[in-house]
Amino acid sequence: MPPLVRMDLKKRKSPQDKDTVTIRGEHTAVFQAWNQASLPHEAVHFMVEDIFGLVGFVRLTAAGISSERMIEEQDPAALACENLTNAYQYELFGMSQTGNAGLRQLLHDFVAAGSGALAEYPDELLEAGRARLLELAGAWAALPLGGHLELELPEL
Repeated sequence: MPPLVRMDLKKRKSPQDKDTVTIRGEHTAVFQAWNQASLPHEAVHFMVEDIFGLVGFVRLTAAGISSERMIEEQDPAALACENLTNAYQYELFGMSQTGNAGLRQLLHDFVAAGSGALAEYPDELLEAGRARLLELAGAWAALPLGGHLELELPEL
């Protein structure tokens, strides 16, 4: 069995608090999540790495690589993860056209703005990502204050 990267998303205990994310692998990182109502941004990163089989923020953080180093190195797989994460986040928040055409347009726009190279993804994979994201958003919404969601990825 391959080593696992674990992510624990803990919902704030009160509306004034912040959600907490813990990523465990070779290294452990604990930080406060952005205040987002539907799902912590890091869960969207998780979904992308899980469904698309890419190495991005979650796995790199578990390996002990800082966000600053990720930005400096401009790794193509990490940039692809970031683009997919942001595209799905926009769709989840209603900030873009929904559906695969909308995701593809966002990916094109991100690349045009200087973020990595354009990659093509089949409809089935984009739809699997959307389904997994909606599943995670539903699980997060069902959590009581102070509850947590545990997720696992194999190290690649």
